[in-house]
Amino acid sequence: MEQFEVTFLDEDRVTVLDKQTVEAGKPVKYKGETPTKAPTNMMTYTFVGWFGKEKMESVTENLILIAEYAAETVTNANTATIIKRIFFI
Repeated sequence: MEQFEVTFLDEDRVTVLDKQTVEAGKPVKYKGETPTKAPTNMMTYTFVGWFGKEKMESVTENLILIAEYAAETVTNANTATIIKRIFFI
């Protein structure tokens, strides 16, 4: 049976979060802990999935999937009022 390598990378495209070998046509599921990104300058980040996730249902080639985060700008740290949501890939 043909097999493919699936690599899950963090947003920096360097840090390997998980690597799996999957049989052709089979789905792949991330097996690691939920990726996180440290807050910066009034921004918080939430993991929202994988860039390339549409290819996870049936693997037909070697894949590199990259963590995708939503950034939220907080205007008041005490009430965590969100004014903007940005997606990074």
